[in-house]
Amino acid sequence: MRRPEDGSAVLEMVILAPVLLLILALAVAGARVELAHQQADSVAAQAARAASDARDPASAVAAAQATATAAAPGAGLSCSPLSVSVDVTNFRAGGSVAVTVTCTSQLGNLMPAGLVGARDISGSASSPIDIYRAASG
Repeated sequence: MRRPEDGSAVLEMVILAPVLLLILALAVAGARVELAHQQADSVAAQAARAASDARDPASAVAAAQATATAAAPGAGLSCSPLSVSVDVTNFRAGGSVAVTVTCTSQLGNLMPAGLVGARDISGSASSPIDIYRAASG
């Protein structure tokens, strides 16, 4: 005697499998976005540190931009265009320099077909300027 529930587990999997795959894809995309934010913070921290070693605001901006551009691929931050904003308004001995790194990361290679997109990623950091060194500004 057959029970009316025979085969219902297969039917449930056929219905639930696409939903579970979508949830998994969204979790992976969310993890990738969070990792990209951490990488952007790391690049911004490296750029801020390089800027804080400069002797004047113009050199600080140049050092931060060069360091961020060079550090992004090594940190695993693969997105374009890469924008580096350097705040040198407090550039003096005992002050600080702040750097914000912004770029657009493509998510299309992780999402199921038809769900493509991009996400703006940004990271920021500041670094103190040594109080005992001379800074011209």
